[in-house]
Amino acid sequence: MTEIRSTIDLVMERTKNMVQSSEEKAGTRARELDDQARGWLLALAEDRMRPGDVNLRLQDMPESERTGFREALIRVMIWNFHLEDENEPILTGLAMLAGDRLGPLIQEARALFRDYDEELGALEALAAGDALADLAKKGISGSALQPKAGAAPDRPDAVERLKVHYGAKLEKIQEDMRVLAGV
Repeated sequence: MTEIRSTIDLVMERTKNMVQSSEEKAGTRARELDDQARGWLLALAEDRMRPGDVNLRLQDMPESERTGFREALIRVMIWNFHLEDENEPILTGLAMLAGDRLGPLIQEARALFRDYDEELGALEALAAGDALADLAKKGISGSALQPKAGAAPDRPDAVERLKVHYGAKLEKIQEDMRVLAGV
């Protein structure tokens, strides 16, 4: 009687003598380092790790892994700045890892996020004022009224322009960081 084999058995039989090339091994290792770095980044973002713990945890790693992981962590940190997120833990961790070589750019990024938040707050205050004025024209008023941000029809375009403007600046800072960090 003929033996019936599963697809997995057939695949395992045909691939049992295959090995990864050195390029494939390096690519796999790089992806593993990036995944581990993203885990650390998530821990920073979720406040499960403090920026000061980064160097301490790096010291616990074997020397052979430390340099590659440090570079992966720097690369992942630089790629993960966003206008809408809290970036300070990432910036602090990046400052500890990269030291003086990225210091001025980190300060520039902090200023950019601060300016963006201020301008966005001003736009939201204008939109809220416009919404309250529209309601007052309709005879609706009171201290309990809390208009939604961006309630005025002309403000969403302004917010989008603000995001585009600051997004382009952030991309430039990130590119400059990648060049200086060599990642």
